[in-house]
Amino acid sequence: MEHSVKGPRLNWTRVCATWLAAVFVLFVSTGCAKRLVTGSIERRIAYSLLEIVGPAESYEVKVQGSTRKMMQGRIREVIVHGKGVWAMPDLCLDRLDVRMTEVLADPDTSTLKSVGCLVFEAIASERSLNEYLAATRPDEARVELLDGSMIVRARPRVLGIPASVILTGRLAPRGEKLDFEVEHLEFVGLNTPAVAVEVVENRINPILDLGEMGFEPELESAKIAAGAVTITGKAHLAGTLPAGRATENYRN
Repeated sequence: MEHSVKGPRLNWTRVCATWLAAVFVLFVSTGCAKRLVTGSIERRIAYSLLEIVGPAESYEVKVQGSTRKMMQGRIREVIVHGKGVWAMPDLCLDRLDVRMTEVLADPDTSTLKSVGCLVFEAIASERSLNEYLAATRPDEARVELLDGSMIVRARPRVLGIPASVILTGRLAPRGEKLDFEVEHLEFVGLNTPAVAVEVVENRINPILDLGEMGFEPELESAKIAAGAVTITGKAHLAGTLPAGRATENYRN
């Protein structure tokens, strides 16, 4: 007579669940899950920036925060580095760095819905500014960026008469605009009347108006260096962000 000894039957469902749980813990602990989640969110946000800010040569996006919360659309911090950013149809920023905190995004598409705080730093070269001025102004204004100051050559109408002027001064942030504060004024071939500085400032300002940008900036500083100006500011965004803007008028 044969005798056989049978042990307890295995619960394969429980074994598989335990195995999958162990794999998941290993997956998360090694950072694989976080990298997959953040990578997907970063790519989607970079794509949405084309509509919110404007077309660009490139956008690099980094996100920080809890993986679980990011999957729910809540992101602690978003860092954006843009190159060749068309912030407005006639203005290409050579560089745009943005830091956003307390970001709420659509969990399915990663489209930005609201931002608690946004600060930015933008760099515009002398060439970019002159291309912007040539496209937007009738007074033939051109700028030369020196270390700490700016020279403007223009032909504004003063008392109804076009006048060639050379101005030296600095940039002053005022809300969404950058005004030019004249420190020295020269009328080409003419003596400079005392009242002319104020008249000319009124004619040529603002030098740069960023009111068309998608995130409505509040400018804080403008530092002029040789060949470029660095602009810093912030934006207070609440509720749904501006809808995508048509880009067919942007210069390539």
